[in-house]
Amino acid sequence: MSPDVRSAAAGARMGTKRSHELTPLIDWGADVPPEIRAALEPLLDHYDQIWPMWMQELHIQYHPERQYEMSIDISYKYRIATLMPTGFWMHLDQRDREQALLHEVAHTFWNPADEVLESLLPFVLDLESPHGKFAKGRYEKNVETACQDLALMLYRNLGPAKRNDSQA
Repeated sequence: MSPDVRSAAAGARMGTKRSHELTPLIDWGADVPPEIRAALEPLLDHYDQIWPMWMQELHIQYHPERQYEMSIDISYKYRIATLMPTGFWMHLDQRDREQALLHEVAHTFWNPADEVLESLLPFVLDLESPHGKFAKGRYEKNVETACQDLALMLYRNLGPAKRNDSQA
């Protein structure tokens, strides 16, 4: 069975959606609460054209216990990203929800280069030394700042997403 057929079969069980062939296949995990899906789905629809071309699948999994609003795990090798909204995300206002999503979108653009750079760090730095820890921390902070800057630019130019009546 080809990967596309397997993905489609798995997605059919989880609620697959794809707006067209250039957007990722979206697989909704069975654990995603209806209220999170109702809030997130219109945002994914609004921003469906901005995901990077390398990403073929976007899995949505709910993580109620995490301390931050949303995170994303990326497997560039397998062309899959897993977006993980949390219960905290639902307590944000619409603007902050969109910006949290766009911040994670920004990570999908940075991730291919990030994987290469992070794999090289141990060859040029002793990551256990104070200098190595400082450099790695500085690198991680700069990645987060760059992702936030991109998220704000995307929001300013493409958002805010129109809310449907059930979200108003």
